[in-house]
Amino acid sequence: MGRALGDNLDLRGRLRKICDLLQRASGAERVSIYLVASDGHRAVECLDAEDPRAENVVVLDDWVVRSGAPDRAHRAFGQLDERTAAWCQPVKRNGQLLAVLYLEGGVDWSDTVPSTLEAVAEILGTAIATQHRFDELQRHATLAEIVGQVSRVALEGGSLDELLHRVVSYLEQRLEVTIASILLLSEDKKVFELEVYSGSIPLETPAGGSWPVEVGVCGRAVRTGKPQLILDVHADPDYVPGNPEVQSEYIVPIRHHDEILGVLNLESTRRDLFSPQALTVFDHIADQVAGAIHLANLNRSLEAVNRELARLSALDGLTGLSNRRRFDEALAAAWGRAGRRRRWLSVILADLDCFKLLNDTHGHQYGDDCLRRVAQVLSELGRRSGDTVARYGGEEFALVLEESTAEESLALAEELRRRVEQLAIPHHGSTIAPNLTISVGVAGTRPREGVPARVLLEAADAALYEAKGLGRNRVCERRLAGG
Repeated sequence: MGRALGDNLDLRGRLRKICDLLQRASGAERVSIYLVASDGHRAVECLDAEDPRAENVVVLDDWVVRSGAPDRAHRAFGQLDERTAAWCQPVKRNGQLLAVLYLEGGVDWSDTVPSTLEAVAEILGTAIATQHRFDELQRHATLAEIVGQVSRVALEGGSLDELLHRVVSYLEQRLEVTIASILLLSEDKKVFELEVYSGSIPLETPAGGSWPVEVGVCGRAVRTGKPQLILDVHADPDYVPGNPEVQSEYIVPIRHHDEILGVLNLESTRRDLFSPQALTVFDHIADQVAGAIHLANLNRSLEAVNRELARLSALDGLTGLSNRRRFDEALAAAWGRAGRRRRWLSVILADLDCFKLLNDTHGHQYGDDCLRRVAQVLSELGRRSGDTVARYGGEEFALVLEESTAEESLALAEELRRRVEQLAIPHHGSTIAPNLTISVGVAGTRPREGVPARVLLEAADAALYEAKGLGRNRVCERRLAGG
């Protein structure tokens, strides 16, 4: 028997070999070993020399289990009549029932427990316990590998949707499930609003892409906050069929701290996939997925904050227009595009007339309000694609016009001057008019290779200087060579 246990076979192969040896040595008509579940109350697998198939689960609520002692007249496993002799020998290790050794017929079993069977049971207990420990270590190693890989897959970057697709694809391949899917909840936790899945068979999803948590087993997992194991989906009234081939399903809430983010849904065309060991692995994976989703949400929030900070850093705080830095970036980019396409590019510089006197006469609060009202006019005029409107500094404004001809740019500059005049903002300190006015310089060209963008800005500044020199409240234009 020691040689049989040492053979290079898996545990079940070795136990079947022992059954064969015992049957031949004892003369029994049948020798079987029933492996017992960890709760000690269910026989989960029958192994014998002649019929190695797994038999139906047997409830061990009999005297053998209750007493932990052998039973000469036990009839739970076999179909015995009163004349058939049988023996049930418990197989234990450290007081835990691991299996039952069953021998039937062929021998007139005495009331005294055969010492040989006691020795056999002790050897079997050691072998089975050793295998259990090995299996446990292997499960821990597998779990660590899967959890580590899920972490790596989840941290590869990309959008949340891409992250979830990578995770379910890995789980479907690595865990040998038929379908792996992740369903995320809406912010109010009332509906599933996103589902990603990977599977070897198609999965039909609800129309519209979302459904309430009051529906289905996935909804039940959210409502109860507990995993849902369905060994026969056709017998569960809450099950919503996604594919008729599916036989079993396991749904785990994806929870970060006390918040349920969604569910991990694993489906199989087999009914024996979801063993207790497998469920432990799946539960740990759900925890890992929760962390990955939380991290992805944090990254997404940080990206949104960074985008908003970048946007705000490019804006003038008083007027809401682009600031000088953003204008310089926009001009450089527009100059490059116009040069490649041989398109006309214009810049407008505008300066509020006698603005220092306005502040001195009416106060800075009044001056700030004037700047905001003029900025609103500029925003309305510079709405086309390619237009950039900026506060260039103090009371000076600037526009980059990519999609305008020279004539259109000149007309827009004149419209700006006219609209500011029509605001009729009182300016009692002006030497030009009773109301606020603006001077405007326009410059345009078709950019050429080797010529920097600053030449266009300098030309617009020269045109603005000319408008001021001619009495203000007017528009002057410069067109550069090559335009």
